[in-house]
Amino acid sequence: MSQVEDGGRNARFDDLIVSGFHVIAVYVVPGEYIDEESAGLFICTMHPDDAKVRGILDGDIVRLHNNRGACLACVTLSDDVMPGVLRLPTGAWYDPTMDAAGRTPCAHGNPNVLTRDLGTSSLAQGCTGQRTAVEVERLEGEPPPVRAFEAPASGPS
Repeated sequence: MSQVEDGGRNARFDDLIVSGFHVIAVYVVPGEYIDEESAGLFICTMHPDDAKVRGILDGDIVRLHNNRGACLACVTLSDDVMPGVLRLPTGAWYDPTMDAAGRTPCAHGNPNVLTRDLGTSSLAQGCTGQRTAVEVERLEGEPPPVRAFEAPASGPS
């Protein structure tokens, strides 16, 4: 894969391009995006050939990352996506967590942590958040719990 512009900094991410699509809802519903086997994470679709070279199996939890951020997702393998493309829908609620390495990935699978917040032009200001270069790796160990739908703890009264 060629070098890509990464938010004003040149960086090389050889793995996959995230191509998100919008969930037409203000809330998340079980189904295509989350199911009982996904540990509450958003489901990303990956070509089987890409998964094989990375040692990723159907149902594995993966960490997608670049120099902007990281998120977790549950993989489903399909020939419906081209090799070199990972489909991760938008719509997950931002749920930062702390991993063992001191990084703060989004536990729910929000791809916004990977994309740049920059409009298409000074006139249109359209969204440019549907594609970005990332690296993807199988998550070792258990994923953190998804807490996006839990009320925050109250502070002292």
